[in-house]
Amino acid sequence: MKTLKYLFTAALLASFFISDTFGEVSIAMAGVIGFPYADPNAMDHYASENFSSFEGDDVYTGDGDHFLNFGGPGISFKNEGNASRSFVMNITNNDKISHTATLTPGYDWVPGQTDPIKKYAADGAMLLDGASVLLSGSGSPKTIREFLSFLSKNPSNLAGIRVSSNNNTSQIEQTIIVRELSPFKDLESRTIILGNYTHENNQREKMVTVPTPGVILGPETELILPIMPQSVCTITFFIGGVLSTSGALKHKRAAAVAQLPAAQVAIPSVRVPFKFPVKKATGTYMPTLATQKN
Repeated sequence: MKTLKYLFTAALLASFFISDTFGEVSIAMAGVIGFPYADPNAMDHYASENFSSFEGDDVYTGDGDHFLNFGGPGISFKNEGNASRSFVMNITNNDKISHTATLTPGYDWVPGQTDPIKKYAADGAMLLDGASVLLSGSGSPKTIREFLSFLSKNPSNLAGIRVSSNNNTSQIEQTIIVRELSPFKDLESRTIILGNYTHENNQREKMVTVPTPGVILGPETELILPIMPQSVCTITFFIGGVLSTSGALKHKRAAAVAQLPAAQVAIPSVRVPFKFPVKKATGTYMPTLATQKN
């Protein structure tokens, strides 16, 4: 138990004893602080939720944070590799020279946008030369468009990234640029040198997996990677914690519903505007919903 919890719990227990002599004193005190004074278990829960420890045994891992989604129970920042959430992006370069592709665009990108300079990752053609497709992409398990649209609305922690090539060993010697974006000033970019994570005894000479601490995929970040000529580059994104405002709203509503009477959270009834009877040659009738017109 935390030190402060003990003190707080002891004070409340003492107030229960004093209440035998002073009547409503302890009840009034509990009412002032909004504490469920009659239930010892509630006391412990209240202290846990509302007081921090001075002993330093509270460590934030993201577990229980309703604004975060780790893909399953028992997963947090300390073991987000267990989230088992990955997205695979294949970029094909049919040209005789390398092309630098923007794997994840920033806030100035809109779904479906193409750019011959930035070469945004996309499903299908990314770069054309007349009728020839020089650069193209595909995604799995969903489309690249869905993946990038998700990131634009739900910033996600990149736990790691894997880069491989079907026939070009120099692909895993390239450098990923992590470009931070701001409309107010230019920010410094980070580099991830893939070659630093290869080993001369590595049997997989066309594949490398690297950790990416502190890289958040979202509207404020671009990931840029050169794609080697006449090859297919496969990039696997390992996603950890995801910032989810909709998930937080679900939790908050559920917490509110659990405390409110059912009548206060019932679905409101749909009111149909009253229509006066309509006269027809065969008589008078009341119009149905299908025949009502505004």
